[in-house]
Amino acid sequence: MIEPTTPATCLDLPATDLATPQPALKAERIQLALRDLPGWALTKDESAIERTYDCTSLDAAFHFLCYVWTSAFDRGQKPRLVIEGFRVLVCLFTASAGGVTQADLDLAHWIDRR
Repeated sequence: MIEPTTPATCLDLPATDLATPQPALKAERIQLALRDLPGWALTKDESAIERTYDCTSLDAAFHFLCYVWTSAFDRGQKPRLVIEGFRVLVCLFTASAGGVTQADLDLAHWIDRR
């Protein structure tokens, strides 16, 4: 279960060169990377990776959503985040690349370490 945390800082996120566009990864490469990301799955259309996090309360879910959004947005990423009760669905993709990039996989690893 995810507990409320302190406000987000992106200082410990992996560096991303936002000036250099990243290519979308092939489904095989994503599936290989997902072996190190338990709970994450490639969407049916292979355009994103997603995971649902269970939180202890609506407040914790909202705080987690804000924490992920702020940290991702500060580094130029815009994840899709949905609250359903005490659960938060996190969907990662890079619209400019038309799919999942290495930056999305890095962000998934970072979220899982929280």
